[in-house]
Amino acid sequence: MAINTSAKTNGTIAAPVTPALDMAAIIQQAVQQAVAQATTSMTAEVAKLKAENAKLATAPKPEVPLTIRVSAKGAVSIYGCGRFPVTLYKSQWLRIFAIQDKVKSFMLANDKDLKSKE
Repeated sequence: MAINTSAKTNGTIAAPVTPALDMAAIIQQAVQQAVAQATTSMTAEVAKLKAENAKLATAPKPEVPLTIRVSAKGAVSIYGCGRFPVTLYKSQWLRIFAIQDKVKSFMLANDKDLKSKE
């Protein structure tokens, strides 16, 4: 028995209905809607992250306290000045302390050329 795929409407014969084309159109429409929703949500997420980055960039950085430790090799390490500790042996620190006034006056004399890391 054959299935009639054409329908008669108001005396005219409508084009045959092909279920495969209708399903393809439905799938294509669903994909377009999903892409539109994903694009909208990703755009909103990018805007949120940009605002968060801007806020973090302008926020004051907390002051890291200086800590002093004895290294494994017996040197004095000061942590908190930068990414890595400043590590010198006792004799090196004593030599620097001996000229601390010279270091301070040098820094004052060259203040315009010196930069401060903030």
